[in-house]
Amino acid sequence: LYAHLKQALLAVDSDSSQFIRDSYIALEFMAKEHSQAATILHGRQKAWDTHQNHFTEQSVLFEDLFTELDLVIQRADTLGILDNLTIIVCSETGRSPELNISEGKDAWPYTSAMVFGNGIKGAQTLGRTDDYLIGLPYDPIFGTEPPEESVRLGIEHIMGALFVKNNIPAPLLIDDEDYQILAIMLSQD
Repeated sequence: LYAHLKQALLAVDSDSSQFIRDSYIALEFMAKEHSQAATILHGRQKAWDTHQNHFTEQSVLFEDLFTELDLVIQRADTLGILDNLTIIVCSETGRSPELNISEGKDAWPYTSAMVFGNGIKGAQTLGRTDDYLIGLPYDPIFGTEPPEESVRLGIEHIMGALFVKNNIPAPLLIDDEDYQILAIMLSQD
């Protein structure tokens, strides 16, 4: 494992961010089949907590994120694993819809996620909110007025759908048919 770690670090420029270093290490371990998944923090701790100057700070963070995701994708392609890679960009919390007194946004219990990679159907939105950006139950078949048994989508649904989509046994997750339906919706036609 040390040799693989060293190889990953050699591919990183000395002025690269911690996100790039961690991503390259994760990709190297995936390419050598030592790992199937990684959780990687982007930005410094609490960088996305923009309680002041929200739009200025978020703009810079998003530019950095997308620039660095492009580098991760290029590296995955170089390592020959891009065709099997799914990337999920998410947060444990969102930002409130209203600005606070400091032109910032405070924590909000509803958030979003971006999922992309080979086999993921793009250009779609799953889930819904009301006029106040409060998450509402979602019908994965019709996407509109949900039946009583509908759920508010969470990261557990995305992960469950990816398990189903990739035929990974996950008995605690896939008893629910919502995962089956969401897996179909995430997949390319």
